Amino acid sequence: MNARRIGPMLLAALVAVGCSTVPQRDAALENARVAVDGARTEPLVTTFAPVELRAASDAFYQAEATWRDLGDADRIRHLAYLAQQRAEIAQQAARMRAAEAAVASANLERDRVRSEARAFEAQQAQREATLAQMQADAARQSAQNAQTQAAIAERRADVSQQQAQDAERRTRMLEQLLAELNAQPTDRGLVVTLPDMLFDSGRADLKPGAVRTIERLAEYLQRNPSRGVAIEGFTDSVGNDAANRELSERRAEAVRMVLIDLGVAPSRMVVRGYGKAYPVASNDSPEGRQLNRRVEVVISEDVGRLSARSPRTER
Repeated sequence: MNARRIGPMLLAALVAVGCSTVPQRDAALENARVAVDGARTEPLVTTFAPVELRAASDAFYQAEATWRDLGDADRIRHLAYLAQQRAEIAQQAARMRAAEAAVASANLERDRVRSEARAFEAQQAQREATLAQMQADAARQSAQNAQTQAAIAERRADVSQQQAQDAERRTRMLEQLLAELNAQPTDRGLVVTLPDMLFDSGRADLKPGAVRTIERLAEYLQRNPSRGVAIEGFTDSVGNDAANRELSERRAEAVRMVLIDLGVAPSRMVVRGYGKAYPVASNDSPEGRQLNRRVEVVISEDVGRLSARSPRTER
């Protein structure tokens, strides 16, 4: 029984001893905390008295640290008093400096208004002088306007004449290009035929002599940017159908790549390989087969539209 009673009594004694070491909150320290917190939350203090606020905070931190360390009570109260006083000084200094800043701002505003008034008076005098000068200039300008209008009318007549000459020159140039390309009008548009002699036998590589013809074709296409282009390859009837179709398509693609290198937009062109289909001559003679081995470049008449090729029997 004695042992069971001694345990709880000992625990209660230890708790009592521990609690006696916790310092009681000092009233002066609490007052200092309220004063410092109030100064911290006041915008004027943080703006106009940061140094004084720092001094008040430092004094409060020293007082609180001394209290936590169970330091001398008089020193705690002294530091708390300093913190409270410095907080009040910070608030007073902030209000005073804010008032001084307001006065300085008012003085600046007054000086600005006076300066603007003087500037306005000077500008008004300048405007009146300018108006007089403008009236004189207007009379002189009126006399020049009639001469200018006559010159403009003459210039417009010259421009119209120049435009007509340019259009005529452009038309002649396009006609010359078409003549050089031996372009033939069809129901699908203009057709420029590139003969088999522009390629090596059985190959899709263009010979150097073909570049000149394609350059003229590219020039015509660049002068007519709205027209679509179909590049169609053909072979004779000799050989495997699949091989002929592949060869015809590769030859058409070779022409397309040269046109792209010469500045023709890829989006304007389509490539098709027809192999031995759509012959233009009989495949029974060497001459006819040579005519059938060709690349046709079809240039649409309408804007960007290419009509479909109609079915055609072989010869």
